[in-house]
Amino acid sequence: MNLRPLFLAVAGGIAIGALLFLVRGTQSVDLEVHAQVQQHMRDLKQLDAKFNEEIVKARLFVDVESEALLNMIPEVEEAPKVLTEGDYSLRGISPEVDAALDAYLQAMAEKVETAEHYEFQNLRLINSLEIIPRVSDELLEGLAAEEFLDSRIQVLRLLKEAMTYGVLPEPPNEAVFEELVYQFSKVPSDIPDEYRGSYVQLSSTGNDLLNDKRNVDASLKQLTGYPTDQRLEELQATYGAFHEARLAESQRYRQILVIYAVVLLLVLAYLGLRLRKSYQDLDRANDELKNTNEHLEDMVAVRTKDLQSAMKDLQESQTQLIQSEKMASLGQMVAGVAHEINTPLGYVRSNNEIFGTSLQELSELLRCHADIFRLMNDPEAKDEEVAQAMQDLMAIQQDVNSQELQQELQQLLEDNDHGLKQISELVSNLKDFSRLDRSRDAHFHVNDGIDATLKISYNQLKAGVEVIREYGEVPDIECAPSQLNQVFLNLITNAAQAMDGQGQLFINTKAVGDKVAISFRDTGCGMDEETRKKIFDPFFTTKPIGEGTGLGLSIVFKIIEEHGGHIAVKSKPGEGTEFTIVLPVKQKAGSSAQGMSDLSMPAMAGA
Repeated sequence: MNLRPLFLAVAGGIAIGALLFLVRGTQSVDLEVHAQVQQHMRDLKQLDAKFNEEIVKARLFVDVESEALLNMIPEVEEAPKVLTEGDYSLRGISPEVDAALDAYLQAMAEKVETAEHYEFQNLRLINSLEIIPRVSDELLEGLAAEEFLDSRIQVLRLLKEAMTYGVLPEPPNEAVFEELVYQFSKVPSDIPDEYRGSYVQLSSTGNDLLNDKRNVDASLKQLTGYPTDQRLEELQATYGAFHEARLAESQRYRQILVIYAVVLLLVLAYLGLRLRKSYQDLDRANDELKNTNEHLEDMVAVRTKDLQSAMKDLQESQTQLIQSEKMASLGQMVAGVAHEINTPLGYVRSNNEIFGTSLQELSELLRCHADIFRLMNDPEAKDEEVAQAMQDLMAIQQDVNSQELQQELQQLLEDNDHGLKQISELVSNLKDFSRLDRSRDAHFHVNDGIDATLKISYNQLKAGVEVIREYGEVPDIECAPSQLNQVFLNLITNAAQAMDGQGQLFINTKAVGDKVAISFRDTGCGMDEETRKKIFDPFFTTKPIGEGTGLGLSIVFKIIEEHGGHIAVKSKPGEGTEFTIVLPVKQKAGSSAQGMSDLSMPAMAGA
């Protein structure tokens, strides 16, 4: 297939695409949009200045209506949206602009929220200032008698201090007013009962006025402290830097566009020369073709000989690759078996060390007993020697409990026996697994073969794979056991790799007429339909280069086919895979496994 026209078409498309990209890059800056954005920022700055002016006015007196400041809150809250919505939005043009925009919006939102909170606090302050004069008038009217002159003076003083404290932005009489409020909490004994409640109300309202005034002053101070104008200036500076960068980038695109246009012209000139030369080469090729046609038969014979030689080399390479796969699989299996043998062997060795230490303690105990027995039977032995020997014995007996030591040694012997049985069982399974049989006359129990293979492949399954056996009552089948063991090992290994060490493997066997059905179902990653159709093809693998040759499932398919059975696979991505094997109980007369002799070693993880 001549790819040259396709290559030229692709190259032409890329050249035109690059030209359009450069032209678009030179037009990436919209000056009208930039001017409008700048105008919006100036408007926002003026609005913020006006809002600050109203805040400063609110600090100079108690605004009974709060109309100017309150009426501006919706406008101030809505105005910044022009920078985040619509055709002039700055959102998303660059991370730096987004950060500056977020800082400005957050400062404005906090400022608006504080202004709304100030509105509520100011209303409370106004309410307190309205209550104190009303209650004071009631008291002054009720205490008109001469005998209540001191109380009237106190009420008038409280009224005066309350008005001064509530109206002035920074009242100088806070301590005096607070003391008067405290004094009103102590109602004089000569005050009539019907006016005592008014005294208490004045004290309570005075405390409310103190708290409300402090809260209002704090809110106003907080309002004047928000750096919205600074944040807006930072946003303007950041956007300006972004715009300058875009202008510089547009200028670079213009320069590159000029250079690119010149290069395109040179390339077109070069292509014209190449086209002329191609016509000349085509004429020469036609002449050569005429000569070639005259010697076609000789060329076909030479080509056929080359193809036969290449086919022979390919067959030799395939044989070497299969042998390499066998040796790699054998090494992997032997490593797993060695690991399983080392585990019980390790604790047998450890138990023997403990056993030796315990024997030394027993020997020391027996030596002390022997010394005492010898001294007791020696008429010349001194009492001091006997007493010393008894003390040595008692010291050792305190450290060594003979009954517990005996039980511990017995337990160690039982553990050693269990470990040696595990090693013996593993070696026996390995021996059964690797029988180099060459015929299918042997009777083989499928369930036993799967169990033996699971023990051999225990290291492949790891601790995270749960094997669930669903064995049915199946008859013995005629087969080559080691070849079927190889099939089981390949499927179990592939399942473990598909689950990546975590999941469940369901193994089911059942009798179906004169056949036996065996299924291996895992909860692994599964595969799509396209992959499923290719898994039995030689050298097809889904693994990275160097981790699989793609021969495992191909060999499985060949073994099952040689035994007169068939294998099917069901799989969905993310839902696992199920392999089902159906084998006849009896082999056809005259059949043998001779054709599979070169596949008797495990070829794991082929797919």
